[in-house]
Amino acid sequence: MRSDPHSTAGSVRAGTFSGSLQPRVVGLAESLTGPSWLAFLLEAGSARLSGEEPAIAAPALVWRPWMREARAVFQAGAAGTYVLLGPTALANAVGHMPETRELREMADRPVTAPLPREGASFEAMRAAFRGLSRDLGSEAAAAHAVVGAYLRVILIEVYRAGRSQQPGRGGGSPGHRVFADYGALVEAHFRDRWTVEDYAAALGVSRDRLGDICRRVRGIGPKALIDRRVALEARLQLENSSNSIQQVAGLLGFASAAQFNRFFCRVVGRPPGAYRAAYRAGAQAGVSQGGRPFEWP
Repeated sequence: MRSDPHSTAGSVRAGTFSGSLQPRVVGLAESLTGPSWLAFLLEAGSARLSGEEPAIAAPALVWRPWMREARAVFQAGAAGTYVLLGPTALANAVGHMPETRELREMADRPVTAPLPREGASFEAMRAAFRGLSRDLGSEAAAAHAVVGAYLRVILIEVYRAGRSQQPGRGGGSPGHRVFADYGALVEAHFRDRWTVEDYAAALGVSRDRLGDICRRVRGIGPKALIDRRVALEARLQLENSSNSIQQVAGLLGFASAAQFNRFFCRVVGRPPGAYRAAYRAGAQAGVSQGGRPFEWP
């Protein structure tokens, strides 16, 4: 037996597969509009992903950036749960933690992690995937908050698995470490409209030292990096939410919609209302390329 996919606001879809005599194919019919990501817990059997060899054997936790033309084939007898999520759902799940920047970078990398059935991770993932699938189709109070919490649990387990598959990471020069810490602070405080001086003070370096590090590591100054992060969040809100321009401005810490308009025009090159209209028109025609939550810095 298999369940039909559930959806909420078009940003998350999930489905289960349980020992069917026929393969279960997840493809275009389940895909979301715009960039999205696939996660699945394979409890039994095997699965194949388009363009990849060999097959993935259970038990495993799998994460992939997802394209509309991609296909996941869960072979006959396979059992588990899959989730497809869009940028807004992913950004909400990532949240604003010290590890946020690393979580964002991880999301565009493939991860396949074996999960021994007797381990705590397997049981935690089975509970998270099943709970998410259950609450996604529920009208219970605060079901959306429960779905977000389950997504975060899944994402953190993927993040841990991805880190374990990258031996020797985390080194680098002192300048690179300061830059990584700066990126984490920007993720945590860009909505608070911190200045470059605020970030430098939190890092224990001078403004000039921070500027030198950012230009050496990324080729642009610290203020431009902050603006890039704020603009990306603004684009994601305009593309994937029904919030008004005033509401988006407030979410991003601007004093007024007019101030936000000036910022957006300067960084993106057009007013936010015009950007949203153009994006939606392009999405209907199948030609819009939305903001990727991980395309900075």
